Amino acid sequence: MSLSELETDPRIPVVKGPILWLLAKVVLGLFVGLFAFDRGLAWFDAKMDLTGSALARDPELAWVNKPGYTDAVTTISSIGMRSPEIPDDAPKDEVLVIGVGASRFFGAGDGGPPMDKVWAPYLEQLCKAKYGERWRVLNGAVNGYSAVQAARRAVKLIPELRPDLILMEISPGSQMMLDPSSTRHYVHVGKGDDEVLLPIDIANAVPEPLYPAAALLHQTLTHSAIYTRYRAKASDQGRRAKEIDKFVLSRAPRPPEIEPTLQRTFDELRALGIAAREAGVELRAVVMPEPYMDHPARWKNYTQNHGDKGAPPVGTPREEPLEVLTEVLTERGIESYSMLQPITQIGTDRDKYNVDEGHWKSIGHELIARAIFLSMVREGLPERLMKERAAHPRN
Repeated sequence: MSLSELETDPRIPVVKGPILWLLAKVVLGLFVGLFAFDRGLAWFDAKMDLTGSALARDPELAWVNKPGYTDAVTTISSIGMRSPEIPDDAPKDEVLVIGVGASRFFGAGDGGPPMDKVWAPYLEQLCKAKYGERWRVLNGAVNGYSAVQAARRAVKLIPELRPDLILMEISPGSQMMLDPSSTRHYVHVGKGDDEVLLPIDIANAVPEPLYPAAALLHQTLTHSAIYTRYRAKASDQGRRAKEIDKFVLSRAPRPPEIEPTLQRTFDELRALGIAAREAGVELRAVVMPEPYMDHPARWKNYTQNHGDKGAPPVGTPREEPLEVLTEVLTERGIESYSMLQPITQIGTDRDKYNVDEGHWKSIGHELIARAIFLSMVREGLPERLMKERAAHPRN
């Protein structure tokens, strides 16, 4: 078949118009389709929580409390608190206290208390009864959090809410101390107001001179639902090895595989301490014994049965993990309140105080709130907070 015959053959389609224009339309169509899919995915994710609970995906923290979630005992505020919304007419000189931590601070547990019967409202009532009405205590804890997540969440809340005091629940066991996910660790890029956080897995994939560009791209892409899903999945990867999943901080030598993860937790605590000091925010660590530390016999049983999984040696004093954790916090400029006494009281009658192995009934939360309050009073902290806030009302 000749060239002229090929050109006139009706079976062969004829391309009309510039080929670049056709390619541009294809690319534009793909872009519009991808954008529509991304926005549809964002709408779907906004309607759905994470595994049917009060959680939503987060590209940096893996999960957070889902704003607007509600059930019979919980309402999550627009800023992710298990507390009522802050009203627009809130006094500009009120003292704002924020708590961060995991499920015990959140008030979880099968049959656990409603949101107005956990430590935060009890602490608010105690402060108001002694110091007047201008106190607000918000419960910003999130179920399942590690110390890395809690610290990073607190850092994000400081500029958003300008609290006067942050109370961070922390305990010496594996959940808090050994966050297995590398992407909850960040490299600080830039300085001052221009400083941004770049996830460590991204930082490891690019040369250091490209960190600012990678951080900018990461921040931009967090507006994409597709990317947000990917980052949330990446952030939640990793599980503690079975041989260390019963780890508790102590003075005993630690397996070398624990050290990098543990030091990352310590680094995040230091970063929170620095952020709080620079913002003029008081920070106190509420050092919480693990549930199996609430009674000497239970602690002895724990060390006897889990030595091959990271538990301290038999004979380790029950107070030692709390002492070591307090020392770690002090070295990083964070003052602590020990909850050993109230947790020991809870251990004397678990049926009275606990809804399950590690979570409390309302009476347990009330006990913890009173212990925190008395710790604050002993150091004269409420008076200092009130004086400072009265001198510098919020805008």
